[in-house]
Amino acid sequence: GMVWIPAGDYLCATIWLKDNVTLYLDAGATIYASRKISDYMDFRFSVGAADSEEGEALVRAVGADNVAIEGKGRLHCRA
Repeated sequence: GMVWIPAGDYLCATIWLKDNVTLYLDAGATIYASRKISDYMDFRFSVGAADSEEGEALVRAVGADNVAIEGKGRLHCRA
């Protein structure tokens, strides 16, 4: 399926992408990452057979297949 974000400014924490989902950002759409770390859910992910990391992310798709982020909009991570 597709999650369509129309033009506008949006404040978000973690966006979870599941299998077979496209996040489509229309022209003029901006998703701003929340600056409050407490807004984010911690999660664990593996980067190798024995490695495990913890962290927060604006977009999460770990373990998901066939996902995409498309469109002329933007993700602003405030880095």
